[in-house]
Amino acid sequence: MTPAFVPTRLSVAVSALSLLALAGCATGVPNVAIDEGVLAQIHTVRINPVVTMPAAIEFFGQSQGIAALAAGPFAVLMEDKLSAGPKAQLTHEIQDNHIDVQSLLTASFARHATTDAAMRVVAGAAAADAQVDLSVNRYGFATAHPGAATLYPVMSVSAVMKNAKGDVVWQGTDVMLPHNPDNKMGRPLDDLLKDPETLRLALASGSDLVSAMLMRNLQGLEKAQNVPGIQR
Repeated sequence: MTPAFVPTRLSVAVSALSLLALAGCATGVPNVAIDEGVLAQIHTVRINPVVTMPAAIEFFGQSQGIAALAAGPFAVLMEDKLSAGPKAQLTHEIQDNHIDVQSLLTASFARHATTDAAMRVVAGAAAADAQVDLSVNRYGFATAHPGAATLYPVMSVSAVMKNAKGDVVWQGTDVMLPHNPDNKMGRPLDDLLKDPETLRLALASGSDLVSAMLMRNLQGLEKAQNVPGIQR
C-alpha cells in the first residue's frame, strides 16, 4: 500500500513558488480602489462579453509537482515539456465540447455583481453607469501540493471598471489557487478528460470563485489574494 503524501515545509514552499509562476501572480493590472462615493452611484453595469484570454491553458500536475520537489523552483523551467501532453488533451476537450470560458466568467461576474453588490447588469446598448472589462491572465489546473493527483481549477483574472465617460474608477486582479479553502472542485486528470460536464463544472467553479473575489475587491472587503498556506 502506497503511503499517503504528507506535505513538508519544503514541499509547501516549492509548491507555492511553482504555483505562483503558474497562476501569473505578477501579471494583471494593479489594484486601484474605487471611491466609496463613486461606488454608491453605480447601480447599473455592463459587462463586456469579449474577455481577453491567454494563448494557452496552464497545467501543474502530479509529475510536475514531483519534479518541482526534486529540482526546486528551477523545475518551473521544465514546465512546458512536462505539461505539453495534458495541456493538449485539456485544450482538445474544451474546444471539442464547446466549453466557453469567456461566457462562464462573464456569467459568474454578472451573478456576483447582482447578488453581492446589488447592481443591475444590462446588455447591449442599454445605458449603464459603468462597464467592466475582464481579462484572464492565466487559467488551468494544478495540484495543491507535490505528489498529489487531484487537480483544482486555477485562475488569475483582472477587471477594469470605467464610468460612462470612459474613466477608470476601479481595477483589480485576483488569483484563485488550489489552496483556496473554497476551491473544492478537485478531480483527477482522467475524470476531467473523460467527462466534459466535469471539466465544464470545474472551470465554472473557478470562474465563480474568482468572480466572488473580484467583487469583494471592488467593495473593499478584502485585498487581492496572495498565496495562502496549505489548507488540504
